[in-house]
Amino acid sequence: MEPLTSYRKSLNTLVIETQFLLMDPNGERYSVTRIKEKLNESALSYCLKTQLIKEEINIQLKEDIFEYDVKTRVQESESLRYYAFPLRIGYDGDNEPAVMPGSLLAIDFKGYRRDLSMMPSLWYLDAVSPGKIQILGPPQKDGQTPPSERGNLQVQYVAMPNYMVLGTSYPDIIPSFFHRFLPYGAASLILEDGDKDDLIMAIRYEGIFYSGVTEQVAEEYRGRTPYDDCRPM
Repeated sequence: MEPLTSYRKSLNTLVIETQFLLMDPNGERYSVTRIKEKLNESALSYCLKTQLIKEEINIQLKEDIFEYDVKTRVQESESLRYYAFPLRIGYDGDNEPAVMPGSLLAIDFKGYRRDLSMMPSLWYLDAVSPGKIQILGPPQKDGQTPPSERGNLQVQYVAMPNYMVLGTSYPDIIPSFFHRFLPYGAASLILEDGDKDDLIMAIRYEGIFYSGVTEQVAEEYRGRTPYDDCRPM
């Protein structure tokens, strides 16, 4: 059996494979610079759609403040990856359940009341600035000073991969076995700007790319559901 590292592909290799998919092995029609850009977009799309990279940030709550700018707080940190979108929000460390997600619809306060615990019960994305979250209900006192999690929010978010720059760079975080799908994603992005024949090929390549996304999601959940025991040998 081949070791998984043997499937790993550098940026240079991914460029060559993309050129072959584009039927342009000598780089006469599509520039290498453009192909590298689309390979990075493909890797970004792959990571976001599979939620492959996750980070967490602790946010101190303030009395009667219901909106918090998560994206800005992540950018101010030197150790956290770039923010994409929130995934799960906890409260008070491990002492309380996760705060339930709401929707982007306007919030109607009619009939709204706080429960006895005074803990936030819902969170929403800000419809104007998706980097911000809004919580219901507003806290009645400040949370403890970080790094304490008592009375504070723990925001787990989906993060972005590092940009591939050098030819010897490898796709960030993406398991080696799935590198082979990235050229299909890049070729699809390039060909969708072409003529009718290019668009037909783009749709075909896009389907192959998304089959890789689906395969990665299935791999992520392998062994974590009762259905895994029902799979045939």
